[in-house]
Amino acid sequence: MVYKIKSPAKRQLKEPDEFITLFSRMILYVRSHARQFLVFLGVTVLVVSAILIFFFLQDRANQQAQAVEYEASRYYHGTEAAGQKDAKVEPDYQKALERYQEIVTNYSWSPSAMLAQYYIGNSYFELKNYDEAARAYRKFIEKYQGNQELTALVYERLGYTALMQGKTQEALDAFKKIVEMKGVKNQDQALFEIGRLYEKMGQQNEAIEQYKTITKNYVKSPLAIEARVRIKNLGGEVPTDVKALPQLPIQAEPATKEPVQEAPKK
Repeated sequence: MVYKIKSPAKRQLKEPDEFITLFSRMILYVRSHARQFLVFLGVTVLVVSAILIFFFLQDRANQQAQAVEYEASRYYHGTEAAGQKDAKVEPDYQKALERYQEIVTNYSWSPSAMLAQYYIGNSYFELKNYDEAARAYRKFIEKYQGNQELTALVYERLGYTALMQGKTQEALDAFKKIVEMKGVKNQDQALFEIGRLYEKMGQQNEAIEQYKTITKNYVKSPLAIEARVRIKNLGGEVPTDVKALPQLPIQAEPATKEPVQEAPKK
């Protein structure tokens, strides 16, 4: 009996459809959705371009803000411009104020804006406009209290501003805010000012406690020696080696170390 061998030809013709590669499928998908793919590609290009343009413009604006900040700093500190080393320059707080306000108005989102807000308060203080100075400092606290070190300096300046206005309790509250903050560098100054205010208010025991805190926690502070002298003058207990110390002059100016403003990058 003769057996007929079946030809596999028809089956082989169907096999390529079952073994199409992933790449081939992708090509087929793109071809079948060419319009949607082109739209997606166009949108992606536009988004990437917009992001690049945004960062370019932001960097350029930051450089412009730094240039204005540097100019404002020269007016505030009374320093000469580059190439004018022999020129005698006096601080011009009004012009400094105008430049700092320009930064806050035109570059409010830039890193320079925070420091500018601080110096707006300082400029008003130097111009003896204490109401506006206090307003500027409070605005800083509302917007930038996340920066603890600079906020502590602002509270210190706010305390001195309140003293210039004759607002003893407001000054006391401002200095106490610094004491409540952790790790800030001007706590010894705040404690000293609180002690002086308690002295002024006739609360000698409270004043002594503030001065003792300075001598205990801030041994290396220049204020520690004066604090011991004041403890002695108020009748408190002081170490024997301090009794012969002379009366030190009262600090009339705030000991705030203001942030350094660098020249803009070229």
